Amino acid sequence: MDDSNYDLENIPLVMDIRPYMFEPPAECVNQENSSQSSEESESDTEDNPGHRRNGTIWCECGSCEVMPTEAECICCSEIPAIDHIRDSFGIECITQHQTVIDNCLNIRVLESLQICCIQEVCLMGLAATRQG
Repeated sequence: MDDSNYDLENIPLVMDIRPYMFEPPAECVNQENSSQSSEESESDTEDNPGHRRNGTIWCECGSCEVMPTEAECICCSEIPAIDHIRDSFGIECITQHQTVIDNCLNIRVLESLQICCIQEVCLMGLAATRQG
C-alpha cells in the first residue's frame, strides 16, 4: 500500500454527525452583567455614528447592506484576499466578479446545490439507519 495514504484507513465510511456538533460552546454570562452589557450595546448603537448597524458609512464598495449583527456587517474591501481580487479585476465589489455571479448569485446553481445537500443528508440518514 502507498505510504502517502496510510491515514485514510482510519476514516470511517459513515460519520455520526449531529446538529451543532461543530459549533463552539456558548459562553456563560452573569445575569447581572448581561442586562448591563445589553444596555451598553444599545447605547453604542444609538450614540455611536460609526457603529456598523447604524448605516453603511463603513462600506467602501457601495454594495453593502446593514445586517442583523455587527459581525455580519463587513465590506469586501476589508478582506485582503478579496480586496486584491477587486484591484486585479478593476471592480468595485466582489459581487461584480464573474465567478461570484455565475456560482453564488445564479438561482439555478443555488437550487442545484440545495438539492445536492438534501440528497447528501438523506443518504447519510439512510446509512446511519442501516448501521444502527
